[in-house]
Amino acid sequence: MKKDKKTDPRNKSATAVAESLAARMGDDGYVTLEEIVETTILALFFIQKLGKASLDQVTEAMDGIKARVDRHLLEQACEALRARKMASVSSGRGPAASGGESIRMYRIRDISFSSTPETAHVKDLLPGLVATPEGQLLIDAMNELEEDGDGTKKAKTRLGYTDYVVVKATFVTINDITGSQPSSPYLDRLVKMSSFPCPKEAELRFDRHANGDIKIGSDVIRGWLRNGLRTKRLGEAAAQYIGVNDVRIVPKQKVEQVKYPVIDAQTGRGAGCPTYELIPAGEHIELTFTIPTKGLFTAEKFKLFLAGYGPNPTRGLSPSRGAKNGKVALIKFEELGKTEDDRAVIDSVMDLIPEEARAFYEQLLVKA
Repeated sequence: MKKDKKTDPRNKSATAVAESLAARMGDDGYVTLEEIVETTILALFFIQKLGKASLDQVTEAMDGIKARVDRHLLEQACEALRARKMASVSSGRGPAASGGESIRMYRIRDISFSSTPETAHVKDLLPGLVATPEGQLLIDAMNELEEDGDGTKKAKTRLGYTDYVVVKATFVTINDITGSQPSSPYLDRLVKMSSFPCPKEAELRFDRHANGDIKIGSDVIRGWLRNGLRTKRLGEAAAQYIGVNDVRIVPKQKVEQVKYPVIDAQTGRGAGCPTYELIPAGEHIELTFTIPTKGLFTAEKFKLFLAGYGPNPTRGLSPSRGAKNGKVALIKFEELGKTEDDRAVIDSVMDLIPEEARAFYEQLLVKA
């Protein structure tokens, strides 16, 4: 008896996948892959299509269909295929530009898609693969079942970004940090509230907290992290799993004003010489991170990453001037506790909350 397309489990799965991808699509058209099963299906498809492929080649192929994948997740997916004897590992040569060194590559073994649809976007390709018999076979193999405490079965499908821990890192700036915010009536009001003298004529300033303290926004910190994670062969998407606070600085040194020339990237010619707010080297910066110790870094590994990346970054911790400014050295690192520990989490945000909330948070600490 022929199955009704509406009730066929394969079509139901494909519809659910399509809805999930649509909900995750960003303004740039990209979809970030979140689950190991969906990543494994796509990895199998592209390894089959390429014949023999490295992680970089699979990543590039996924980028071509607007799928953004974390390298750690992709490696897990490829290794899952190998562990289930659906793929094998062989060696190959990297690009000549990088020296042609030997690299790890994957080949298909016991399972492959009988047809390889040509689609331009992951939102069309992945549901189509899920609806195939081979896709369902792979899903069944990947969904290893475990019993919960109540005896029910639960499929393990997501990458294990779990076991979060809160850490606090203190840095000292090795060189200058400079502001990047253009003048505005709102920013000018905040600058006047600062408890320290500020240059009067700077065109590009530091952002400010509501009381006038200097702020380096969490977006700057996340960009700094994102670039650093590449040096560890981790995808940019890994940065979204790390929580980070805005920096607050009440400078111990005089806030200076400096001029830097701006070069037009297209013409190579000078495009002006704006003035920047600048804080000299020697300032202390405190950052609180929430990191998944399973799936990314242990606290100890994260400390070593910060210690090595801070002094020699591909992008500085300064809001402006790219890699030129904002080099930092780690001088203190504390593990505050796991996120399951309510007291550790609340204690980690005490320096971030406004004064009117402090009494309430202190009561929460006592109860915790």
